[in-house]
Amino acid sequence: MPKGAVLARVIGKRYELDELIGRGGMGEVWSGWDMVLDRPIAVKLIPPLAAGDDEPEAVARFQREARVTARLRHPGVPQVFDADLDTGAGRMYLVMELVDGVPLTAYTAASGGLPIEWAAAICAQIATVLSHAHAASVVHRDLKPDNVLLAGDGTVKVLDFGIAALLGDRMKLTRTGQLIGTCMYMAPEQIRGGQISPKTDLYALGCIAFELLAGRPVFAEPIEARQLHHHEFTVPEPLTVVRLGTPEALSALVAKLLAKHPERRPENATEVYERLLGFLPASGAAATEPPSGLDRAADPTRVFRMPYAPKAPEPTVRRRENARPEKPADLPTVLSRSVELAREHMFGLLDDGRFDQAASVLGKAIAAATAAVGAAHPRVLDLRMEHAAVLYLAEDHGTALREFVSLADVFGSGPDPKRLASECRLQAAHCRAALGQGTVALREFGALLDEERGTGGDTSERAMEIRRAVIALLAAEGRGAEASSSVESFAHDAVFVYPPGHEMRHWAEGMRDNLSVPEE
Repeated sequence: MPKGAVLARVIGKRYELDELIGRGGMGEVWSGWDMVLDRPIAVKLIPPLAAGDDEPEAVARFQREARVTARLRHPGVPQVFDADLDTGAGRMYLVMELVDGVPLTAYTAASGGLPIEWAAAICAQIATVLSHAHAASVVHRDLKPDNVLLAGDGTVKVLDFGIAALLGDRMKLTRTGQLIGTCMYMAPEQIRGGQISPKTDLYALGCIAFELLAGRPVFAEPIEARQLHHHEFTVPEPLTVVRLGTPEALSALVAKLLAKHPERRPENATEVYERLLGFLPASGAAATEPPSGLDRAADPTRVFRMPYAPKAPEPTVRRRENARPEKPADLPTVLSRSVELAREHMFGLLDDGRFDQAASVLGKAIAAATAAVGAAHPRVLDLRMEHAAVLYLAEDHGTALREFVSLADVFGSGPDPKRLASECRLQAAHCRAALGQGTVALREFGALLDEERGTGGDTSERAMEIRRAVIALLAAEGRGAEASSSVESFAHDAVFVYPPGHEMRHWAEGMRDNLSVPEE
């Protein structure tokens, strides 16, 4: 890492910790990067052992947690990548998939509850995860909205199986007598310290379902002791009373999930899923209008309406922003220094071939600068140009294309539109070529080449670069005759423009040889 850059903590000689994203009784969760595979990760750090701790038991609990989570191979459970003991710090850590999602708490807070289809879709996905966990003899024991995320495509992710119990295993993952769970979602048998079973998770799922549909918890007592008392002894109001219009069958299912005695709850998570099927949207159905305040939230019904659908394309509409100010204020000193440190860090990552992390580091710096001085500030626009170039190096051509198109639009309305807007258009054309949009890319390359010929001629450095891109794209598109004709002219000009041994001359000669090979 370059001198002056922020030195992040590295554990296991490959995992770079970035930001603290969660803290609880079981440890801290950090976002970070795998320096070897250049991908974002989540790292769960178990606190250092206290003086009175039983080290062998603690290590055994940690190993079991890692194995429990790793055995749950389902899209609804974050994947485990690694687990180890940081002997230097005396703490253990678990490396997992970093989920970019919204906590379910954002959905439970919706006024008046969620649409029936949304609530059913979330609960059906949770039930699916539980069915896989229970089949592997794993009980979550602390299922709650805080431990559920919705990814951008509407997929539900169930987190923190860290205090899960392995059924039939003599080793307890938590100390004997310790009350585990969250009182608002705790089953009566859990409160009493009784036998934990898969049906304990079903009760918690019932609490979540009730809250999603009613817009409030089952028991909204502010005092924990009273909440526990109600969960143990009080029968909740039917959903048909709490929320008028709730289907009788759905209200009955939630009531059964919230039964005080485990044997009166549904047989298993599969039964819950099957009883929810009637409330899920059919494949190909139109999306339900999102509730107020959740306009930008992920739609949990998408996985049922559009199963196995391709990734939804990002909008490519050009964004018109304010033109660059003529005499902008400089970035604040502290922010300017922070941005330069981020750029130094980025260049160091690029030298190591860690393009994805480099793009992430610069992206955060851009977000901070934008918040301080606005998106139209020249320094912000320069940083966005760099960011788009790094995205291209990371082969994230779709995101790079959208940024180059947006920047071309911004620069095109500024006081010096020609050079910067043209450069963005050129890079956007390269992105289109990489994305297989050959026809559009050729059209844009052609327009740019015509513009360059009018000012710099046919053999300027920029013109030669565009001509080379056109030849390569023609060849890729199967237009061999056009490519062959163009490469002959290009090779002739390259002899006069570049010295012997120059890479452009070698490329032209090689391309000419390839295009001259007769087709079979």
